[in-house]
This record gives sequence, structure tokens and C-alpha cells, in this order.
Amino acid sequence: MVGARRQKFIGAHRAIQRRRCACDVSAKDLVKKTTTLRMKNNIIVALIIVLLLGGGYALYRQRFIVSQTVQSLTIPKAVEYDLVVAPVVNDQDQPVESDKGLDETETPQDLQTGTIDPTEPVPPPQSINLAIPFTSQAPQTDWGLPYQEACEEASVLMAAAFLNAEVDLSTPVLAEQEILSFVALEETQLGAYLDTTVEETIRVANARFPSLVFTSVNNPTIDEIKTLLANGVPVIVPAAGRKLQNPFYSGVGPLYHMLVLRGYTSTSFITNDPGTRRGEQYLYTFDTIMEAMGDWNGGNPAQGAKMIIVVHKR
Repeated sequence: MVGARRQKFIGAHRAIQRRRCACDVSAKDLVKKTTTLRMKNNIIVALIIVLLLGGGYALYRQRFIVSQTVQSLTIPKAVEYDLVVAPVVNDQDQPVESDKGLDETETPQDLQTGTIDPTEPVPPPQSINLAIPFTSQAPQTDWGLPYQEACEEASVLMAAAFLNAEVDLSTPVLAEQEILSFVALEETQLGAYLDTTVEETIRVANARFPSLVFTSVNNPTIDEIKTLLANGVPVIVPAAGRKLQNPFYSGVGPLYHMLVLRGYTSTSFITNDPGTRRGEQYLYTFDTIMEAMGDWNGGNPAQGAKMIIVVHKR
């Protein structure tokens, strides 16, 4: 009888142990499943965040693309240099034989110099777009050195090409050769090619293109720049690159940059920006260009001198 009770007790105890084990296994499975579910949820949330951020960045870039596309509708047709600049009569080699027949307001000196009465300035047109050829500073999409630092070289070459100087930017291969040639000249003339100032850029540009004259203008106004462009004069702007806020720049953009102004609309300058392959006829508002303008001063072009480079035929 005692043996039977003992066996019954042992059986009951084992049953309880089995139930406990089953409960322990169920609890462990539950914890494991909960942990797995939590990890899956975290992964899903992380993926959603990545997608949202990526989508947001894409929309941000797309917003600028759409904006540029809409604004590009206001860009006038590009005109060649010969169609912008009226023929200039040089009377200096044609001496005036007599004062007879002159209007009272005219003098022999006026005729000799071909001057225009400054009291009747000709206002610039509402818009203009010079047909300045475009190249990025990395024509073959190699953004390593020297190309990532070749905005000055590319800007000078674009301006010179518009004025029919001996420079060929018609293909990426030829444009790259022109940039490398200019870099080599800078190293000869300056000892380096990185971050050239306005004065240094002018010095090398005048050596490279003897048929052209590169000069600087200090503290230009928007209207003065418009007048230059309206007269077929390319304008090169040194700038604090990050203040341009171009969404197509790599990262935050270059600390120091140069680009070409080729025209203007009612609200913006039309530029050839070599810092991006999308830089041809890129529009920057007047305020953006004027605020970003700044010569290289050793590290903070945002505080650099407000000046531009203008290019004329000699």
C-alpha cells in the first residue's frame, strides 16, 4: 500500500516537473519570439527611416531640378559674340582735316576717339544670354586632382572660347587637355595651381591668351555686371562656394569657387558653373551671386574682397 502511494506521489511530482519544464520552454520561446519580433520591427523602422531620408533628399534635389526647369523658360536664346558687339569704328587712324561742317556740340576730339555722350547712357536690355561654351572642371567625370580644384581654369577657358581665342572645348577629351595645359602654366607662373586669387588668375590668363585682356573690377553692382554682359563681356566671379547652395555639388560644396556669368533674366544671373555637370546655363538669383562673391583670402572667401574678372578682346 505504501509502495503504491509512493509511486503515485512520484508520478504526480514528475507530472508537475514536466508541466514546469513545459512552462519554462514556453517562456523561453516567448522571450525569443518577442526579441526576434522586436529586432524585425527595429529593422523595418530603420529601413523606413532610410527610405524616407533618401526620398526626402531625392525630392529636395528634384525640387531644384523642377525649379531650374521652370526658370529656364525665361532664359533667352544664346547669342554669339559677333552678334552682340556692334562694329567699332576706330577713328584714331583717320585724322580730321577740318572743323568745317561740325555740329556745335561736336569737336574733333569727339570724332577721333569715337566717344559716346555719357549724358545719354544706353540701358542694358531686359535679358541677355551669351553663347559661352560650357565645360565642367572635370570634363571626363574624373573629380580627383587636379580637376576638383580646376574651377578657375575651366572658367577662364570658357570665357576665352566665347571670344574666339585659340581654345577648343568641343569635346570632353579636348577640354581636359586644355585644363591640364592651363594647370601646367599656373605651376610654371605661380608655383602652384590650387586656390588662385583673382590677381593670380588674371596674370596666368593674360600669359595664356595674349589676344585677350583680363582685368578686375572691384565692388561691382548688379547693374554694372548687367551692362558688361549686355556688351558681350564675359564675367568671371570668385565665390564662397558653399554660399551658392547648389544641390548638385558634392557634399557641402567647395570652400572656394569660380564660375562664369553669361547673361541674366529679370531675376537671376545665367551662369556656366564648372562645379557640376549640370552647370550649363545654371540660374542663380542676383542676391545669391552678390552675397557669395569673394576673392580667395587664404581660407575664408565669404569675407574676401568683392570683385570680378572681365574679359575683352585686345
